[in-house]
Amino acid sequence: MDDERLSLPRRVAMRAWRLHVATVRSRLVRPLDGRQAHAAGRRAVRVLLVGSGPVVGWGVGSHDLALPGAVARALAAATGRGAVVDVLPHPSAGVRRLRGLLAHAHVERYDALVISGAVADAMRLEEPKAFAKRLRELLTYARSRGSGPVVWLGAQPIRSIRPYDSPAGRIADVHARRLNALAGEVCRETGALYVGLDAPGCGRVPAAPHAGRLPRLGPAHRRRARAGAPGTGDAASDRRA
Repeated sequence: MDDERLSLPRRVAMRAWRLHVATVRSRLVRPLDGRQAHAAGRRAVRVLLVGSGPVVGWGVGSHDLALPGAVARALAAATGRGAVVDVLPHPSAGVRRLRGLLAHAHVERYDALVISGAVADAMRLEEPKAFAKRLRELLTYARSRGSGPVVWLGAQPIRSIRPYDSPAGRIADVHARRLNALAGEVCRETGALYVGLDAPGCGRVPAAPHAGRLPRLGPAHRRRARAGAPGTGDAASDRRA
């Protein structure tokens, strides 16, 4: 369901919805500490997280409590070694902007790279063929910059994020599933790893509430980390062995 195929009233409604979501999101706590999380241990595995969505850490005040910290602890448990996870977050980056973010990152320093932008593109209703083309170029570029595994995070169910649970969110949710399917195909073509994210907990995320009701996202971040860490940990561990 492309933006161009929606009626004019629906296109206007989608744009108004995105502005509303951005306003709600601007009130949320997000990490303001150093852009790094780590787990103690020898011969630490180094991972770079880049992009939007779960990489940003909406709803928690520290990267140690968000996805980077969860990834670091999951990698340490999976490999028996330390882990250092650096973060390059952007609140709304999709595939168009991610290439520019990677161009300024020293990807070659890391054992693995995790990229996130699917939720942002689903909300913008990015045209599927253009999305697949840009993602293919992005992942090919990312793999050319380093020798470690490259992971693309799929979009979790859009309506599992509370402010997105609306008629407009239903449209974005359908679009996210379409983009996720394309991303899986592109990852197979390019040799990247696709990690799909389910709705945390019992299918819903206690996320992004209105002012005064901040979410407890630690368990959700831990589940996301376990989903992606085993494959990443094995490949990264092999490089450092």
